[in-house]
Amino acid sequence: MSGPWLHIGRVAAVNVARRRLRVRAVPGFEDEYADREQLWLAVKAAEPVQVRVAGIRANGAEITVELTPGVSRDMAAGFRGADVMLPIALQRRAKDGFPALPALSGLRVITTADDFVGHVTETRDTPGGGVMWLQCADGTTATAPVTDAFIQAVDLDAGIMVVQGPARFLVIDADARAGKTSRTTRRRTGHED
Repeated sequence: MSGPWLHIGRVAAVNVARRRLRVRAVPGFEDEYADREQLWLAVKAAEPVQVRVAGIRANGAEITVELTPGVSRDMAAGFRGADVMLPIALQRRAKDGFPALPALSGLRVITTADDFVGHVTETRDTPGGGVMWLQCADGTTATAPVTDAFIQAVDLDAGIMVVQGPARFLVIDADARAGKTSRTTRRRTGHED
């Protein structure tokens, strides 16, 4: 299987005798391991290799993956340091029906009236729910919640998120409201005080 890949973790250690991999999951992708019968491992930036999974146990971001006996011990030993990949088509959807938070980064945000709002630059999962940062069309930075009250539709293939009533949900950066240039912008442009 080829095409776009999601990087969901890295193999930190290998128990060769038991064909077990200890994986550090990428934050936000821990749920992608649940009930998987197969994973893809990329060693040294090579094309990912599909492996069959006998069992998976999770303890937060630490995931233990037990490979099937069809994977030789020599092959298992070579997976130390490998990237754990997943075809983007097999990514699970979040419980609220939206794609997982990391998949929202880079999306173009428009209103239901087809007005451009900005681009999603970052996402973060918080105890209160998902939050995303937007680089708005006017150059300001804003945060917004990842909720169905705000987001009407997400099309990952087209790279578009459709939102409703952005003025009610966007929290504009305080420096932008005060007419100041943010510290990050000053640093990027070389105008740091």
